[in-house]
Amino acid sequence: MKIDILKLVRIVKSGGVTIVSNRTTKVKSTYEELMLHMKNKGIQFDNISEIDAQNILQNTNYYYKLLAYKRNFGKNSFGKYNNLDFSYLYDLSTIDMRLRYILLHMCLDIEHTLKVKILKDITDDSTMDGYDVVDRFFQYTGLTAADCMPGNASKTHYNEKLYNRYLADPPIWVLLETMQFGNFVRFIEFYTYKISKGDAYYLNLAKVIKHVKNIRNAAAHNQAILMDIAETRSDRATKVVSDYVLNIPSISSKMRNSKLKNRKIHDLVAVLYIHQHYIVSEGIKKNRYKDLEELMMRITRNKDFYDKNPGLTSAYTFFSKIVDQLN
Repeated sequence: MKIDILKLVRIVKSGGVTIVSNRTTKVKSTYEELMLHMKNKGIQFDNISEIDAQNILQNTNYYYKLLAYKRNFGKNSFGKYNNLDFSYLYDLSTIDMRLRYILLHMCLDIEHTLKVKILKDITDDSTMDGYDVVDRFFQYTGLTAADCMPGNASKTHYNEKLYNRYLADPPIWVLLETMQFGNFVRFIEFYTYKISKGDAYYLNLAKVIKHVKNIRNAAAHNQAILMDIAETRSDRATKVVSDYVLNIPSISSKMRNSKLKNRKIHDLVAVLYIHQHYIVSEGIKKNRYKDLEELMMRITRNKDFYDKNPGLTSAYTFFSKIVDQLN
């Protein structure tokens, strides 16, 4: 396989700093070359033929996303993957897709419920002004209305009329309706410590909601979540999330400490914690937890794929115990 390599000098301005870097680019590979590359890395085609695998890459999924899941599998001393068949990657991509759909719905549930709660508290408080709280938020964060209502000036934007009418002086009900989730997280933190004065309802929420943002953004942008779910990490777990798992008797302290060091696992549990404790509708909870239970059953369809992968099997065991207590 012949690959032409071209060295490029790239000048990038980042944060006022000029960075000069060398970029190495490669001629794009054909599907046949991608298949050969996978085989050279030790990826096998026992359960799915090479012809069918190439058809999947051409019509069902793409190489970069599918190969992302290889990070859950170890390599031997020769740099080739151990016990990795193409079918394992394809199976994980399907599971991950279903997981993202469920998580996105759960994050939307959380966002809607919290906005309803905040607006209710502000409305019920006779000392609270719907405009003053926005002014204080801008002063606290340094943000502006334009920062929180991006793109709304466009004639093609669905919120164009709201933008034109309220940009100069938005009330809280308009701001919450139009702001992106990242700024909503900042508003919750501001509201908790500057408005509610550490109200018990908001205190744990403010400590965990930023982790929900990570999952929400990944799910909304269709990014692989299970890409490195089996990796051993050393990230520090949030006490709220750790205490939540601590109250599940079937999960040992060793498993809890080990799994929550993986940032992806930690953030997934953060979503489950907030959904369980803050969603008011029992009907919504029942439906979402039923979806999770069905997904856990779907994972076992090809459980023999992962018998030799302790990282993946232990991650499944960990989440199955959490889902069991949700139901």
